[in-house]
This record gives sequence, C-alpha cells and structure tokens, in this order.
Amino acid sequence: MIITAVWAASFTVGAGLLAVLLAAAPHALAAIVAVKLCGFALPVVFTTRYSRAVAARAKAAASAAVTAPLPAAVVGVTAPSR
Repeated sequence: MIITAVWAASFTVGAGLLAVLLAAAPHALAAIVAVKLCGFALPVVFTTRYSRAVAARAKAAASAAVTAPLPAAVVGVTAPSR
C-alpha cells in the first residue's frame, strides 16, 4: 500500500506540475521532460530502496525470533499426544 501511495502521489504531483508548467511556459521542453522523468524515476528509486528495507527488516525480525529465548511458561511444556 505504501509503494502504491508513493506512485499515486508522484503521478498526482507530476500532473499538477505539468499543468502549471504548460500553462506558464508551454514551449519549455527541457522542463517538461525533466518533470516527466522525475515523476517516474523518483518512485522507482523509492520502490527499490523501500523493498530492500522491508526485506532487511523482515530478515532481522525472523532471525531475532529464531534466536530469542522461550518464555519461562513455555519451557518444559510438551505437545499433547493424539
């Protein structure tokens, strides 16, 4: 949901900037291209970094769960037999 929100915000801000830019300076080709490029490049960079951060967080949480000691109430408890 976060990645989708960032992409949606990027497209919305980009569209707003393009509308203002086209109204103010319709022949500013370099600025128009720059806004369009940033509207796609920034969310791509965010998606890449955010995905790596979430994966690292999940890996750290999983390794912490594996190495965490069991609570005292669980030690010595056996599974019920069927």
